[in-house]
Amino acid sequence: MYTYDIEHSPAYASLRVKLTTNQSLIVEAGAMAAMDSHITMKSKMRGGMMKSVGRMFGGESLFLSEFTATGKSGELLLSPGVPGDLCHYQCQSDRSLFIQSSGFVAADPNIVIDTKFQGVKGFFSGESLFLIKASGNGDIWFSSYGTPVKVTICTKILLTSST
Repeated sequence: MYTYDIEHSPAYASLRVKLTTNQSLIVEAGAMAAMDSHITMKSKMRGGMMKSVGRMFGGESLFLSEFTATGKSGELLLSPGVPGDLCHYQCQSDRSLFIQSSGFVAADPNIVIDTKFQGVKGFFSGESLFLIKASGNGDIWFSSYGTPVKVTICTKILLTSST
C-alpha cells in the first residue's frame, strides 16, 4: 500500500507518492518530474522482449522505470504525458483492469502490465488497436485526457426460476 496524493486535478494532475524504505514503484518512462536524492532509478524491459514490444503497441514505451527508496523513505513526483486527470485503482488477482492507450502512469511491482488487442472495433473507433491490461495485486495509477469515467461491466448473469 502506498501513501499518495493526486494534485492539480482535474486539468494538469500530478501524482506525489511517498515510498517507504526499500519500497519500489514501476513508472512509465519519462513520467518522473522530481524525486528525493536517495531514490534510485533503473530502466528495464519489464516482462521480457515480447511483453515490452506489446506495450509499445499499446502506446507505452519499451522501457519502464523502477524507482526505489534506498536507505530511507522519500517522495516521488510524477506527471503524465498528456494533460488531464489521474486515477488510482486497487488491482485484485481475480480481475483485470483495461486502460486506454498511453494511459499507464505507475504501478506496484506486483502488477503485470500487458496489452490486449481490440480487434476490428479498435480500428473503426479511431483509437488504438490495443488496450493496456493490468493484472495482479496492488496499486496502479493511470491518466486520461480529460476526466476518466468509471464503467462497471457485469460479467455474470444469474437466471432464476420463480417455480
